[in-house]
Amino acid sequence: MKKLSKGCVFFNFGTKCINNLLVAVYSLRLHYSGEVTVLLDNAPYREKLERDLAPLNLNFKTFHLGDNTYSSLRTLVFDQSPYATTLAFDSDLLFQASPEPLFAPTEQHGLLVTRFYPNPYGAYGRPEKQEFGSRLRRIESINHLFTPEEIEKARKRLLLDRIDVNVGVMGLSQPKGLPFFEEYSRLIEKGRGIELIDESLANLLIARYPHYLAEEEWNCPADNIFRKTALSEAKIIHYFADGYEPFGKRLGRNRATEAGQIWFKTFKEMHQTLPVAYWQKFDTLPHSGVGRVKYFAKRFSGKVARRLSSFKKAS
Repeated sequence: MKKLSKGCVFFNFGTKCINNLLVAVYSLRLHYSGEVTVLLDNAPYREKLERDLAPLNLNFKTFHLGDNTYSSLRTLVFDQSPYATTLAFDSDLLFQASPEPLFAPTEQHGLLVTRFYPNPYGAYGRPEKQEFGSRLRRIESINHLFTPEEIEKARKRLLLDRIDVNVGVMGLSQPKGLPFFEEYSRLIEKGRGIELIDESLANLLIARYPHYLAEEEWNCPADNIFRKTALSEAKIIHYFADGYEPFGKRLGRNRATEAGQIWFKTFKEMHQTLPVAYWQKFDTLPHSGVGRVKYFAKRFSGKVARRLSSFKKAS
């Protein structure tokens, strides 16, 4: 079947992130009237979701999840896209502008990725002590898929050039982008089970192919420890740190932060516009009574599990 010329694609499986998806597509429609497709994993809730979001004029398509993980789904999104030129979006985004300007460079180069400025040693890491989330460690975790020269160049890009990418916003255009897509798909299969294999691979693989590196404003982290761009200048805000708690501080959708206030304001406006109250009960973050109970129950059970584990080791 012939593909349509261009459009945006989101993917979502399960209800855990459904409220993120709702805010993402709602905020997109405030700025963009073009084609949008939402990929769902044969979800039993599809019909209700379609009815509730009917005013947004979205297309829905189901796929078979199988043994795919969040990371390995990255290539499935482009494979299932009905568009020749696809902008693929994670579900935890909030749009403050139209993504339309990203289509032209995607078509010109075949591939579009977005720049990312995290600490390469981990959120609060340093050269002598790398921490969880270290970008350098993630490069090293896939060094068997690349030459030593490519790994060294990737390290230089991270440490000296500060070139890193986040795949929450990514563009692919056929046929120019197919060589990248085919190798990307093959290597993701070889690297199954490696944490964030899709992002680590993209970071190294873009050096082999023509691509457009969009500025951080098109995929701007919500949390200030990860970004350089002011949120007022961000075209797309990414709440990827949702639920991450370094030293007990919750990031992402946090009412106390500037980014969190933007998300909850949009969330409230969406509820006044669309019949989406049903979906709030699935949220695990504490912006509702149900969500608050689930959130703190999860924290409590996690603490109990850790203490039991420590007790067993000590004994």
